[in-house]
Amino acid sequence: MKLSKNEVKKALLISKTIQETIDITGSTNLRSTDVFPYLVKKGLFEKDKHNGLYFRRFLNKLAKSGELQSLIPQCAKVNPIKDQIFSEWYFHDAKDQMPKAKYKIKAKINSNTNQLQNTDTDLDPKMPVKKAQDIVKALIAGVNPITGVYLDNQDICLNPLVSEALEVIINPDSYDLYKIREKAAKKALLLNKEIWYNQTQSQILKWPSSISEDVNKADIEKIRKTHARAFEKWTDKERDILKKANELFEDKNRIAKLLQRTEGAVIAMLEYLEGHKSTSQQTQFNPVQKTEVINRQKFLSATALGKLKDKNYQEVINTMINMKYIENSNTITYKGQELGIKHKFNSKGEKWIVYPHSLAEIL
Repeated sequence: MKLSKNEVKKALLISKTIQETIDITGSTNLRSTDVFPYLVKKGLFEKDKHNGLYFRRFLNKLAKSGELQSLIPQCAKVNPIKDQIFSEWYFHDAKDQMPKAKYKIKAKINSNTNQLQNTDTDLDPKMPVKKAQDIVKALIAGVNPITGVYLDNQDICLNPLVSEALEVIINPDSYDLYKIREKAAKKALLLNKEIWYNQTQSQILKWPSSISEDVNKADIEKIRKTHARAFEKWTDKERDILKKANELFEDKNRIAKLLQRTEGAVIAMLEYLEGHKSTSQQTQFNPVQKTEVINRQKFLSATALGKLKDKNYQEVINTMINMKYIENSNTITYKGQELGIKHKFNSKGEKWIVYPHSLAEIL
């Protein structure tokens, strides 16, 4: 499959835009959905409801032609695995591999002066005044006009004197510099949130699966149709991601989609972490002591757990039922399983529920 001249030119512009985005944002391992907004701003693609469908089709065409790596060296294609249908596209820093643009200039000799005359009709026309004004306005607002990313605090365009001078040129009669910059900062913050969300989602998709032996396989098959990581044991890394996501986003359902768990599991773990945080602050442990406490986590029966707070067996059971951690003295809910509540068995095959000793704080 041979590429046209315009397709090659477009691929080179895509490569240049992606490399500029990586250099300015400092981000790596970006997905196609991360870089697509920048390509839209450059006018290389139109925005669509699939967030880059035609962009990904263009990448596929480049891959089939065998020219993907030579034209867009930042791009890496990951073929579908298991039940996936579509390929994944990732982009990394490749400034040392950037293709060299080869411009073919059409020229002819002027018979009168014997000098070369450039007749290349592909050269960009003179920039419209409106476009130039938009670029200057973006700089005034503290935003990179190419990438839409908020400028670094040390950037010369954020110097108060320079900013005011640019504003006077654009709008000499009246201007509100601080209002414009505040609006730009909010926009940049939102963009950075989305980049973090997409990058984190890509990492989570690569995590291996590990299932607790206490979980019924029928329950797994049913819930995992819509929540791929349901019943997975919570790791310290995943808890850290949960805390970060909770700081950035208010929508618990969106956080659940990020972690591929149920919304109830996310809320339950946040409640647990908040309770554990309060307990840690009261005891005033240093970071080393906190790690030791977590590593020494014990599982206790309802009776033993109650003794830590002067509660009897039935009071513990009632509390756990009210918190929806168990349905009765023998059945653990999904919410309870997410918190680590499990069954214990003896040599006779008898089983009973045991609880992480940290849950004593809710009694």
